[in-house]
Amino acid sequence: MIRMRNLSWFFLAAALLSPIMAQTEVERLSRYEFGRSRVAWNILEAQLRNPLQREREAGERTLISVLTSRASTTDARILACRGLRYVGGTKGIQNLLALIRDPRLSQEACMALQEKESADINSMLREALPLVENALKSQLMATLGRRRDVEAVPVIATITKSLGDKTIQGNAIHALGQIGGREALSALSGLKVDASHNRLRSLALLAAAARGLEGDVEDIKAGLVTLRRLSVNPALGSVRLAALYEWAKHDRQQRVALCRQSLSSRGNALLEIAPKLFVLLDRDAKRDLYGNFFDDLSVAAKTLLVDLWEQEFRNVDKLRGISIDISGDAGLREASLRALDRIHE
Repeated sequence: MIRMRNLSWFFLAAALLSPIMAQTEVERLSRYEFGRSRVAWNILEAQLRNPLQREREAGERTLISVLTSRASTTDARILACRGLRYVGGTKGIQNLLALIRDPRLSQEACMALQEKESADINSMLREALPLVENALKSQLMATLGRRRDVEAVPVIATITKSLGDKTIQGNAIHALGQIGGREALSALSGLKVDASHNRLRSLALLAAAARGLEGDVEDIKAGLVTLRRLSVNPALGSVRLAALYEWAKHDRQQRVALCRQSLSSRGNALLEIAPKLFVLLDRDAKRDLYGNFFDDLSVAAKTLLVDLWEQEFRNVDKLRGISIDISGDAGLREASLRALDRIHE
């Protein structure tokens, strides 16, 4: 009986002390400054990673207490925002949204909001975007881009056009590329940007087109039109090659033609993307490349195709003919010998 009574007093004392201990913990966390001991924060971060839901929820309540305490240092509030990246119920999200206009904490709050699921986030970011100072606009745009908020496209485009700021232009272009789809493609095409952003816009158009291919019929149509336009512009270099690949990947009917185009391009300008296009073809289409089409190719293209020769093609006579042609290119002969070795393995 005495032992039971002692245990009862123990649990009662623990219940009374826990709010005091929690308050002490919040005060200790709230006083943190970068460069000092992180022991208390390390303990809290371990709690946030705990597989038990109640532990994570308790950790989130502590983070919110630090975030809303007037006594908290800016450094402590920054760490609280970072902690809320990994947890975050309704209260956590609302407290983060309250900080998107804060010059010191907006970036951290936006980073924490990027992956959250809440209907309130996008609308509040869109509403805040025209109102925050220019230094914060880029971060809000980046968050809306990461969240692929299609409704943000006209807001981003309007602000970018009205300000003419090079930094904001660059961040707007990147955000529109992340959002993707026909609306973003239209906005990107209509932006008048500084010449230094031309390549960035081409990359964003490529990204927006590729993302559009995951959307509805109109998004897919706009995406394919953009990819075709990018793929015929020699000045775009690697962007052109990537556009060719995305086009072929999503347009089955054009794969053979695009692969042949890459192999027979003038000056081997598109040869770099040929192996990736080759992989997309079915077996019969691959085998057909080694017929009459093969004979008219450049040495570099022939060598590439021979290096891509697959075992089931089995047409060893052609390979042997190349391997013993002493008047031919030495590199091509070596490639044919390697192919023969693969066949006989």
